[in-house]
Amino acid sequence: MFLFLIAALARPSTVSSDREYQTNGVDIMIALDISGSMLAEDFQPENRIFVAKQEATKFIQGRENDRIGLVVFSKKAFTQCPLTLDYRILTELLSEIRVGMIADGTAIAWASRPL
Repeated sequence: MFLFLIAALARPSTVSSDREYQTNGVDIMIALDISGSMLAEDFQPENRIFVAKQEATKFIQGRENDRIGLVVFSKKAFTQCPLTLDYRILTELLSEIRVGMIADGTAIAWASRPL
């Protein structure tokens, strides 16, 4: 009997964490070149990679309800961040990107040559 009294005083309850939200948004993937050419200082006093990351951060901060992902590429490509609504982690992962994370070389120009 004493145990039932303690359990009643503890006020046990159940919490449901399932929630459904209805929003409108689009899926956006940002593709960022991290090859050595991104170190060129076209945007004095900063280089291309700094400016690209800065502009991508501004873009992310201006979004709402859009899932955004990040792909980085050089000689190869990989997903830095899959589609997400967590803009904080996305901008954190974006800030950690460095030229040289992947073997250098971009083959975009070669791929666009006529056959």
